[in-house]
Amino acid sequence: MPQKQKSKSWQELKQAGNECFKTGQYGEATSLYSQAIKELEKLSKFLIHDLLTLHQQRTVRLMNEDAAMAVCTNSSTQVSSHHL
Repeated sequence: MPQKQKSKSWQELKQAGNECFKTGQYGEATSLYSQAIKELEKLSKFLIHDLLTLHQQRTVRLMNEDAAMAVCTNSSTQVSSHHL
């Protein structure tokens, strides 16, 4: 079974594009730059998803802390709203 070739990073693709551009291989350079842009788009989607997940985890943790604080204090104490 053939092994899957590891895709190049956007930096490697950009550098390869720069080398092609320097030697006048403009079509290949354009192709490599396009691939680099696609890799950056994948990376940005991953980072955005990661940040949203971290934000949601933080929000849930803070809500749980507020709920625990409300349970531990008397019933006249309001739940902190600065975390919501």
